[in-house]
Amino acid sequence: MRGEAEQRGHEAEEVARGARLDGGRCGGHGVLPERWLVNVTFTGYGRPPTLVDARQEPTPDWLVEGATLGELAGKIDVPAQALAETVARFNEHAARGEDPDFHRGASAYDRYWGDEQNPYPNPSLAPLEQGPYYALAVVNGCFGTSGGIATDGLGRVLDADGDAIRGLFAVGNASENAFAAGYPGAGATLGPIMTMAYLLGRTASGASIGDLSLADGAGAR
Repeated sequence: MRGEAEQRGHEAEEVARGARLDGGRCGGHGVLPERWLVNVTFTGYGRPPTLVDARQEPTPDWLVEGATLGELAGKIDVPAQALAETVARFNEHAARGEDPDFHRGASAYDRYWGDEQNPYPNPSLAPLEQGPYYALAVVNGCFGTSGGIATDGLGRVLDADGDAIRGLFAVGNASENAFAAGYPGAGATLGPIMTMAYLLGRTASGASIGDLSLADGAGAR
């Protein structure tokens, strides 16, 4: 178990670096082996599931559906017995309100976002007892527009020659990501977004910010 956990840690580190995502490009299946998220119960203040609603429209193509666990296992090419045993173990713990693997519902935050009408002890968990069952492929990818529109240090969009385009600005996920092809973690882009939005606003309004009030195309990339 320790060796597997360490391996997953190394895989996550590769994704964070962004150096090997699909040969340096965003997306693809180049680093992490494909994994599946299997679930049939989605909670949130007692509302019905929002990923799939058979009364409204067919199952989207990014979800795999199976009437039984065996059928689902065949469609996602995993051992049927192993999937059944995994779900049975999950159900046993969920009925008691426990999640020894991921600790869902252990925090007040989890419980707040759980299903207040859930009859089981943990509002964040419920046994998976009735189909249809669904699987969602979990693969490595990038957040936002990593490697998007290039800008200078004032948020001005740069042309192919690296010169600022007059009157055209970009910031946040519409612009080039400071982390290149990776995403270190939740909220990592918020600091750069706030800083660049401030500089962009001052620049667009014609205000001066000391040496940052540049008239030409110069600026930190």
